[in-house]
Amino acid sequence: MKRRTLPALLLPLALLLAACGGGASSTGSGGSTDGKGSVTLDVGDQKGGYEAILRASGELDDLDYRVKWSTFTSGPPLLEAV
Repeated sequence: MKRRTLPALLLPLALLLAACGGGASSTGSGGSTDGKGSVTLDVGDQKGGYEAILRASGELDDLDYRVKWSTFTSGPPLLEAV
């Protein structure tokens, strides 16, 4: 019984470390954002509520990234897209 305990504990730890390691390399200049909108953030919204609020408040102006909005009519399609 004890022979299986150690591998059962080490396997999830090894998977966690492998998942956190990633394969992305940084150029050393602050990541991959160049300030010209080369990064796109995909945002799902229901009926444009948050998008309208953010646009009205001016929070979407002068961002270092682009925002791509996807509007959904209800929660289930939104969750399915995730």
